[in-house]
Amino acid sequence: MRRRALVPCLRTENTYLLPEGGRFRAVAEPDLSRPTLLLVSGMQTLSLRPFAFPFSNVTRIREALRLQVQPLRSGLGDVEILPLVVEGGGKGARGVAWILSRKDFVRLGERVDRNQSVTVWPAPLAFAADAGEDGAVVWADEENLCSLLFQEGIPVLYRWRPREEHPPDEEEAWLRKYCGAAGREIPRLIRFDAREQPEEAAGALFAAAERTLAAFPSLAEFSVSSRGVDAALVTDRLLVLWRRTLLAATLLGLLFAAGARLSLREGELYLDRLRTSAVTAYRSVFGDGPVNDPLSQARARLVQAQGTGKSVQLADLIALLGEAWEATEGKDILLETLRYGEDGAEIIGSAATVEAIQAFQRQCAALGAKNASSRMETQLGDISQAPGGGLRFTMTVRWSAS
Repeated sequence: MRRRALVPCLRTENTYLLPEGGRFRAVAEPDLSRPTLLLVSGMQTLSLRPFAFPFSNVTRIREALRLQVQPLRSGLGDVEILPLVVEGGGKGARGVAWILSRKDFVRLGERVDRNQSVTVWPAPLAFAADAGEDGAVVWADEENLCSLLFQEGIPVLYRWRPREEHPPDEEEAWLRKYCGAAGREIPRLIRFDAREQPEEAAGALFAAAERTLAAFPSLAEFSVSSRGVDAALVTDRLLVLWRRTLLAATLLGLLFAAGARLSLREGELYLDRLRTSAVTAYRSVFGDGPVNDPLSQARARLVQAQGTGKSVQLADLIALLGEAWEATEGKDILLETLRYGEDGAEIIGSAATVEAIQAFQRQCAALGAKNASSRMETQLGDISQAPGGGLRFTMTVRWSAS
């Protein structure tokens, strides 16, 4: 793969630094019309989250990550999630999500953020090739101190701190302590201080960026900016469209040839299943004996089933769920499975949004607390992306004597 030639440039808070004779040369406004690798040392809200999903669609990966990050985003406001897939294709993907507040994008400025010629990296990423699979990088300049930790070749931890409050030695000690607590060591830790070693740091930074681009050519197209987010989504949509078009063209002939026969066979199977289900349901209610009065016999079987000593009857639970569903006006809630036991029940359902699920659970909890015979408590379990869109959730109901 032929990599794109990029001109390296370092940006601190308000200054752009270009390489010149092994040192940094400060400029107010660099020429960003040429392909430029902009290394930013002041990404204050950036964080990393490794992921592994059984699907490879970037849009679905972003939505799944957004559900995971939502409870943790307090104080950050709007955040952007940029997945970097390192292993993928087919039915799964593994990589790392770069998550940062919109404030950092605004801090880059419109001239940089959506510039098609500019690739934006946090400064420590330039040393990815030198750090190795399980190494770490500490970068410091006049205003910023930031570090990046790798595990099995994937960035797993990024941290920024103000330089005036924290020396590089402190950050290096913290990284070693963090890894020690996880039972691992840092085989190689790269550290540069642009304030104390201006010539050495300048040459090392830009030379390391060249080695990283040579080792990982695809990173030339990876940009931690709004342009990077847009490019990832556009590429994913084009791939999805191409796959769907190819699949449709492949199946078109088969559908014309086999459509009539499949429809006929499917209808026969459906009628057989319907007949079998009807007989099974009828016998499960009335048994194998004669049925003289279906209504009375059904009521008797229901009373018999309810007399099992459970503190909450099945009918009461279903009534509670129905009342909660009506109180929330449905909100696109669909209950698919109900497992009923001695001391509780498990419900599996689907909905369009997390808010609808939470509203339904709160209503169930409120009604359960008012139950006269037994106090019922509800708790949400897993919420996951459902195939074809929407969300699937589980909710448990537990009861105890009032």
